[in-house]
Amino acid sequence: ACELAGLEQQKASLQMELEQWRRIRQQTSMNPPAVDTERLQAQVKQLTHRLK
Repeated sequence: ACELAGLEQQKASLQMELEQWRRIRQQTSMNPPAVDTERLQAQVKQLTHRLK
């Protein structure tokens, strides 16, 4: 249960990070490296899969 709570927290912080990236991308027409966003999304997917 403790590990699950840690994963939930990690997932939440990754999702927040993703949201910040999206906001920054919308504000500046210049795209930051797509690799970083994809890496974050992959991490969120991985964590989501683990939580199921």
